[in-house]
Amino acid sequence: MMDRPLTVYITSLENPEGTFVSVAPQGDLDVLGGVSLRRSMTDAIDRYRPARVDVDLAHVTFLDCAGLRVLVWADDRIRGGGGTMAILHASGTALGLLTFLGLDRRLSVRLDRPTPFTPRRLPAINPSRLGPSGQGPAVN
Repeated sequence: MMDRPLTVYITSLENPEGTFVSVAPQGDLDVLGGVSLRRSMTDAIDRYRPARVDVDLAHVTFLDCAGLRVLVWADDRIRGGGGTMAILHASGTALGLLTFLGLDRRLSVRLDRPTPFTPRRLPAINPSRLGPSGQGPAVN
């Protein structure tokens, strides 16, 4: 087995219901990855005080009990602040482990991806208004 260090991507969005945070870990969520995820989530929770956090496990290549402990800790911390947390795209081994340990009943595990806001349709760009490179508006 090849170790894949964990990288954590965090994005936030403010909307009328509060701040939404998306956490997307990529790599192995083991003891070392758990330390990285906990640190990143602590920073995000402290900075944004989110109403909702989605943790997307789509790109987690390995998950063990150390990683699960961080998810349970994060859920407790977010609920303690009045927010909610959902686990998204847990599949294969991750979903099996969550189910086997009964954490699918304790944590909100979703197979779909809820949207944090209603997307709005943007107007089409008129190609005649683009500059010579086609990259942006023409300067007059």
